[in-house]
Amino acid sequence: MASKEYDVNSILEWTAIIGILTYILFAGSVFEISYPKELVDLYAYPWWRILVVSLVVIGAWWCSRIGLVMALAVFLYLNDMDILTSSFLNNQ
Repeated sequence: MASKEYDVNSILEWTAIIGILTYILFAGSVFEISYPKELVDLYAYPWWRILVVSLVVIGAWWCSRIGLVMALAVFLYLNDMDILTSSFLNNQ
């Protein structure tokens, strides 16, 4: 019975890893892609950034591989938002 639980957990882990890597490949690694307006608006709130980083911690607690790919996705998101919302880029 324990092997079935392990198999389900393993399938969920790899599904999450493949899903996050797909997101990174199609959205996070391309600078010119536009983020949804909601994600751009939420970036201004510190509680949103804390929540996003907390999700990385929770993912790492579940599986270190998931934590690693989530950390990469969050790094790309936060870095893009920092650059896209900077006054230098917007000529303000």
